Amino acid sequence: MRILIVEDIVLNRILLCAFLEELSNTYKMAENGKEALDILKVDSDFDIILMDIEMPVMNGFEALRAIKVLDNKSSEIPIIALTAHNGNKILDYGFDGFLAKPFSENDLEQILDKNVKI
Repeated sequence: MRILIVEDIVLNRILLCAFLEELSNTYKMAENGKEALDILKVDSDFDIILMDIEMPVMNGFEALRAIKVLDNKSSEIPIIALTAHNGNKILDYGFDGFLAKPFSENDLEQILDKNVKI
């Protein structure tokens, strides 16, 4: 499984990477929504996007809207919000799911299994 991680906090990125390596997945990192958008314009071969909501430069809501209108297969990639906020409200914005922070490796595995068809 190939995953794009969009997270501005270093400690959260380290934790996600450790969990994903345990689950034998490959990943690419972006520190904000703009970086993610730039990556997806040239490389849309991801199975899922894990995206923080509150980030500098371009937040998760802005990035979600921009990704959904790209002219490549990026617009079809499931996007999972990483949030400390009310997750059910996040789904109203168009995210395919959410992981409530703090989350466990088991929580991450479940959301990947639910949203990625391999």
